[in-house]
Amino acid sequence: MTMLAEWIKKAQPGLSYTGAPVIKSSTGMDVILPIILLRGSQEGHTLYVGAALHGNELNGIGVIHKMVESIRPNDLRGTIIFVTVQNPIAFQHKHHFIPGD
Repeated sequence: MTMLAEWIKKAQPGLSYTGAPVIKSSTGMDVILPIILLRGSQEGHTLYVGAALHGNELNGIGVIHKMVESIRPNDLRGTIIFVTVQNPIAFQHKHHFIPGD
């Protein structure tokens, strides 16, 4: 099990934040995905919500933050994993790039 999977499994009900290193850049620095975890007070399914796959499409980031503010963990059954920036390199350069393009 990955460190991220372990973190998600051990998270208590409520809101948690972390960064998950996914690759190393050409300069040797870790490329980090920012992750917000919202765990409900009851067990249930897991939902993934991601934004900024294209580095110049920023609206989804704001939508995620509004979702996080509007959902109360006591009313939630299950877990929501939010990744606000799915493509950090393109986001940093404000570019529409997706690896493999």
